[in-house]
Amino acid sequence: MAGVSIRKSIRWLPQNAHEPTSTVVLSSAGRKFVDIRILNSLDKDAEDQPEILDSSRLDWAIAGTSSSIAVPDRGPDVRLSTFRHWIDSRTLDLASATDEGMMFPMETDGEDELVLEIGKMVNPKTGLLTDYEEVWIEKAAESVPSDDGCQIVVLEYDGPSSDRRGSIVRVGRLCQGLLRIKDQITAERWEWNEGKGWWRSKAIGNGSALPCQKVLESLPSDTVEHEGISWTLVECSQI
Repeated sequence: MAGVSIRKSIRWLPQNAHEPTSTVVLSSAGRKFVDIRILNSLDKDAEDQPEILDSSRLDWAIAGTSSSIAVPDRGPDVRLSTFRHWIDSRTLDLASATDEGMMFPMETDGEDELVLEIGKMVNPKTGLLTDYEEVWIEKAAESVPSDDGCQIVVLEYDGPSSDRRGSIVRVGRLCQGLLRIKDQITAERWEWNEGKGWWRSKAIGNGSALPCQKVLESLPSDTVEHEGISWTLVECSQI
């Protein structure tokens, strides 16, 4: 099922939980995802400005596919989720970049579902494999009122090698894109709201490299040509 996951906190055991980033994961019905994590600014007044952010603000950006299986011995609704990285801003060694976490449903927070993810991964500050806990807010996809057609869209650019790839996932009122051309990483987050319509809320890298705006302005055809790159429509459905 397509959806939106917003990270509420991360905890590297035995430290306390905190949230140093704006982390959003968009997942399509076909289990394609784009996960963008932007380090928070100390200047709160700058957070709403859509200018291109310095590349140092990118904590991590990932695109790929996910899968999930039930783990009944850990609880009736517990699942093991696996995330296979097709693009990874931190590495080109994609064969070893797959990660997984055990997902435990928590009590709801108002209308939102909360999920606790438990696993092990390398803490970028220490370089050591470390136990972690992440709390995720799970939101259902919301449609844009003026749209009658496809609101879940996935486009991909599959270049000649693993260092030339791109992925765009739109889920209702949110869209995220990630493009890697060798060492150049471009990442964008677009949001729709009643007051602004579509606007680019986060951007890092080449400000014109991703065709997110084209995708949002009109229903994409089988291919989208942009800045010399041909993007292929791989998924299109309604909420």
